[in-house]
Amino acid sequence: MVLSDMLLFKDNADPSTRLAIAIHDETDRQLGELQCLDKALASETGLVEDLTDWRNAARTSFLTQFEARPDRTATWLRNVVLAAPDRILFIVRSTGGERIGHIGISNVSDEKAEIDNVMRGRRSGERRMMFYSSVALIAWIFETLRVPVTQLCVLSLNTGAIRLYDRLGFEEVERTPLRRIDEPDMTRYTTQADHGSAAGFDYLRMEISAERFRRLYPWVYAAG
Repeated sequence: MVLSDMLLFKDNADPSTRLAIAIHDETDRQLGELQCLDKALASETGLVEDLTDWRNAARTSFLTQFEARPDRTATWLRNVVLAAPDRILFIVRSTGGERIGHIGISNVSDEKAEIDNVMRGRRSGERRMMFYSSVALIAWIFETLRVPVTQLCVLSLNTGAIRLYDRLGFEEVERTPLRRIDEPDMTRYTTQADHGSAAGFDYLRMEISAERFRRLYPWVYAAG
């Protein structure tokens, strides 16, 4: 797959032809699906409001922290999510169609892809939904994008997310101290040592190789 294909997925305006990835557990029971956030889905009633609420609830998990607003979320969807050739955001849906959360891919290249924006917005449905959603997406990354490594970055104080990534099989490969910068209506964290003040926590980079993933999740491939 080339990056232009990712833009084609997002340019879709017909829900019946939307890129969707089925979410299964070890028994091959379908739990829901990942739906590519394309032009049609971006205008779905209530979506922007959900994304805004979820972002505010998880504010301290981001490098850039601010009070999200629907207009700002809509601009982000239009100018970043839909426009970037190396990024896709997937909405996590239950089998009943309920929006549960989202998970994305960014910085896609021939060498790697990054998981980002892993967020559960609703607690209804399958308890381990984000685990199985991550498995489904990582399998798609390795088998469709054909990259050798999937990476992610996480704040060291986000222990819940780190536990999830450990369970998935990610391993820490780099740890960088963060610096805090306070601005009007926003707090930013950076790895640049000559900016701001010490944050007191780190930025972790974790990764999993295609070989390790296939070894840990043979049931994904057995189920096809």
